[in-house]
Amino acid sequence: MTHERCFDIEVPEQIVSQALAGGGTQNYFVLESELRSPGVIEVNAESLHVPENMEQLQTNYMLFETKGLDIIFK
Repeated sequence: MTHERCFDIEVPEQIVSQALAGGGTQNYFVLESELRSPGVIEVNAESLHVPENMEQLQTNYMLFETKGLDIIFK
């Protein structure tokens, strides 16, 4: 026999001083020849919303894993 029990858990308020503001992932390997050529490698990342609670902070970390980066050679 099983019993279902519910409990209220209070989590103390916390101040988050650092939060993920943008980013993404990219599977691109820069070749040595690309590094030797003159110019600039520009990496662009999409910004994320400023989180106001823990759920939004967790959402930002999940979005970070799914968003891509733009890599531009100038």
